[in-house]
Amino acid sequence: MGGGKSKHLKNENALNHWNKKGELGAGSYGAVFALERRTDRLAAAGKLATVTSEDELIGFANEIELLAMCDHKGITKFIDAYFHQDQLWIIIEKCTGGSFSSILDKRANGLTEPEVQTCAYQLLDAVQYLHSLKIIHRDINAANTLLGGDGVVKLADFGVSAFSKKNKQSTFIGSPMWMAPEVIKCETDPKNVYTNKCDVWSLGITLIEFADGVPPNHDLHPAKAIMKITAGGLPKLKDPSKWTPTFSKFLSRILVRDPTVRPAALELLADPFTSGQNVPQRLKAIVDGTSPSRPSEPPLGAPGAPPAPPPHQAAADGAGYGSGGSSSDEDGLDL
Repeated sequence: MGGGKSKHLKNENALNHWNKKGELGAGSYGAVFALERRTDRLAAAGKLATVTSEDELIGFANEIELLAMCDHKGITKFIDAYFHQDQLWIIIEKCTGGSFSSILDKRANGLTEPEVQTCAYQLLDAVQYLHSLKIIHRDINAANTLLGGDGVVKLADFGVSAFSKKNKQSTFIGSPMWMAPEVIKCETDPKNVYTNKCDVWSLGITLIEFADGVPPNHDLHPAKAIMKITAGGLPKLKDPSKWTPTFSKFLSRILVRDPTVRPAALELLADPFTSGQNVPQRLKAIVDGTSPSRPSEPPLGAPGAPPAPPPHQAAADGAGYGSGGSSSDEDGLDL
């Protein structure tokens, strides 16, 4: 099995250049480690996977190419990739705030509304950038959203992402509770297609996850959650009375089943909920440990606090569901 599937993939041992400093998380594909570059002590995060087939290697090569295409503060920065024997390393910038799934595990009440507003603006800015490059992420959720020490939100994990010049996909893929209805339809109807608007739906579900601490349908089996997404009531905040009408109205614009009516990410940046809300200091306070709990509820562990939600999967978990693997589908990438 050769390693020459990507112009950014080096056929050598990553540990000749990087020192492992501890494990950050683990998932079905392997683990993520804190790394330090030997030449200049640059801190980074390294995703380590054991590759057992040519198809797996091609899938990882696509992920590497998509990361390498991106140059945006809201996308995790690609640094290097190595393949030696059956060990593949993808090395990206390290985000000191960690994943939002780990943040929510420590904050049973979720984020404050101003924090959600800043997250919404920054995520939409990152998503519209991806879409301008013809990239569909297909797995936006709290576990795949990281927080930098400067208060900048960053999309990560392009393991099931697609490069699509025609903006038409038909692969049933993603994480069930965040999956758009039009993506779910592809499970039973291979002729069904979807566009990058599926990322907008997933972003809306992620904002509810940020606010409530858990996504809608989190207590359901994935198969039942999928059925509810396509046939049940539209997702909403657990208790809309705790939030401004502007937030609920914003979500109602995003979470519509007809993707032709759903606004594009660029359009949503001008919504009253997000306009002028790019305030990184709000999120930097989370990293610094100075961010307040929501004032309407006691902090986690205090008398009268609601029970903590079940732990999220780690950012390294790669909770993809469906046929798996990043892809270029009908268009192809220059690997």
